[in-house]
Amino acid sequence: MYKKNLKEIIDARIKSCMDNGGFRLDLSQIRLSSVPSEILKIPELEQLNLSKNHIDELPDFLFDLHNLKIISLQSNRIRVIPSGIERLINLIRIDLNDNELESIEEGLGNIGALTTVYLGRNNLRSLPSSLANLNNLKVLSLAGNRLNIPIEILNGDIGGLMNYLSAIEGEKYTLCEAKFLIVGEGDVGKTELCRSILGLQDGNPPDSTEGISILRWNVKPKDQEYIINLWDFGGQEIYHSTHQYFLTKKSVYVLVWTARTDDDFYSFDYWLNIINLLSDSSPLIIVQNKCDERIKEIDTSRITRQFKNISGFFNVSALNETGIDVLKKEIVKQVEKLDHFNQVVPIAWVKIREDLEGYQKPYMSYGEYLKVCSKYGLNKNKAEWLSEYFHVLGVFLHFDDNLILSDIVFLKPEWATAAAYIVFDEKEVINGNGLFSNRTLKRVWKGYPIDKYPALIELMKKFELCFEIEATGKYIVPARLPAVPPSVLFKPKEELSYRYEYQFMPAGIIERCIVRLHRLIFNNSYWKNGVLVKKGDTSALVESDRFKRSISIRLEGSSKAELLTIIRNEIDQIHQSLNYPQVTERIPCVCKECIGSEPYYYDMSVMERARSKGRKSIECRKSFESVEIRSILGGIDGTLESKENEILNLLNEIVDRFDTKESLAQKVNSSLHLKPSIFGVGVNLNYLIEKVLRDKI
Repeated sequence: MYKKNLKEIIDARIKSCMDNGGFRLDLSQIRLSSVPSEILKIPELEQLNLSKNHIDELPDFLFDLHNLKIISLQSNRIRVIPSGIERLINLIRIDLNDNELESIEEGLGNIGALTTVYLGRNNLRSLPSSLANLNNLKVLSLAGNRLNIPIEILNGDIGGLMNYLSAIEGEKYTLCEAKFLIVGEGDVGKTELCRSILGLQDGNPPDSTEGISILRWNVKPKDQEYIINLWDFGGQEIYHSTHQYFLTKKSVYVLVWTARTDDDFYSFDYWLNIINLLSDSSPLIIVQNKCDERIKEIDTSRITRQFKNISGFFNVSALNETGIDVLKKEIVKQVEKLDHFNQVVPIAWVKIREDLEGYQKPYMSYGEYLKVCSKYGLNKNKAEWLSEYFHVLGVFLHFDDNLILSDIVFLKPEWATAAAYIVFDEKEVINGNGLFSNRTLKRVWKGYPIDKYPALIELMKKFELCFEIEATGKYIVPARLPAVPPSVLFKPKEELSYRYEYQFMPAGIIERCIVRLHRLIFNNSYWKNGVLVKKGDTSALVESDRFKRSISIRLEGSSKAELLTIIRNEIDQIHQSLNYPQVTERIPCVCKECIGSEPYYYDMSVMERARSKGRKSIECRKSFESVEIRSILGGIDGTLESKENEILNLLNEIVDRFDTKESLAQKVNSSLHLKPSIFGVGVNLNYLIEKVLRDKI
């Protein structure tokens, strides 16, 4: 009976399609177990929707529909994309998300018209190199597979992936390499542990690590040799804001602590949260060092309930090597579990990297790098893509988007970052409240070539560690500013205020905000935890409260909305670089009871939901009065609707190129360079992105 009804449904939909010109046929969600041959009755068919059925294979007759431009096959059971698909020469978009794909035959890479291919959430382990032939391809969605391709390539630009697929046609190499990061507070024995793992212990305690030290651990637990790059991070708080640039995803982490300190709660809170935020749940091993001196019991069950990426707790003594062998086995075990371990790379890439690592200097010109690549058959375009891969991987640092930095390749990242730490730790800078000059650099950077000073100071600016005072050759390191505000500080009347409340507040947000806003600083009013900025007749005081885990903004003047928008845009970009920490944005109530006293602060996301449901007012939880949303937004909500429409139009133009909210938000912020004025106080970009993606993904 069901088969008869199904045939009637198919016939009815085909007839409807033909009656409407024969260009679009919808056979979705009707429990098809195979593609019906009746579709051949519509040779002019351009769009075919077969999504959300039970189809397990693509029949050969399907490829006789030569006019097909779009085919939707998501949410089926298809295992193979056969080579015959190349006959669909006009196909521009194919959607095979959420199937059971295990292989793709070479035919797909021969359809030159393709611009969009969705292959997300399947069982793919590899891709055919012929996909590199798709010169018109703009979108290749691969999320949710277990591809044997470097994660940095998969997460990068499509051009980099095409370059990889082209290069992989030649000789290949299986690279068993991982990044292993050792973090923790200062003086807990991280460097001792590093040396003990490498078998370099000589009985003498090493000097404290300043910044970052990178060492290679070659281990051969099986037939294949593993390369494990040990990143030893200095634990002093001054370094924390810099470390965030190197705490990467798809790595193994070790958090080191000792029982001799009583600050393990703060230490655990900070490091567990920052690793959880930036590492995308990478495996974490917690090590109590110096167990020969003292052991402290901690509530491991409570910690593991909150942080599920913890693989185990170990007690060791790095100095006398107690427990080190057991720890090393656990490290190797977790390394082998990483998704990108055993990745396949072109042999030319391996040889280029070996050449770079053998270079005598810790840096080279970009022209020299291109010559090394040319020696192994890479043209300039392919060398540029490879440099992006090496940059993300941490092999070297290269910033091609910066005029000063584009011509230098930092082959040893620790050499470049050490220059910044030398400045941080210089007494003149500490005693001078963060101030240093070009003359300071000539004295403290004696071990660095003077012609590299401009690049090194530019790198510090790039990492938002300092800013120059109006092209004077004098600079400020916000992290070394005094902890208290200036004795004479103008405080704006609270005509409009805004607040960020963090569940966990990463280090360095306010310092980076000071760097980003330095051109608007008023009357040298800045300190370690705040800054006063001014634009026209409008002033804003931005303050961070570390203990309350909050940043507050108070403004007065005629252009409050514009200045607040600029500040929020800078903070939002910092949040993006920190992988979006959980933060609640709040704005105060303006009801009679709240004015002149400590007001109730509304959650902006709640206000957005209220507005999306057509509400004009919202209840104050202090006075329980109904307050107009427009008045809460400070009388500047008049253009909100038009601004939202402007943003929505932009998002709709580009949304088809992205398969996640994060990738779209990143593109909006970094590549489109939207002017800050497009965002208003009441505009929530993430809310708008979700709104656009709701029916698209």
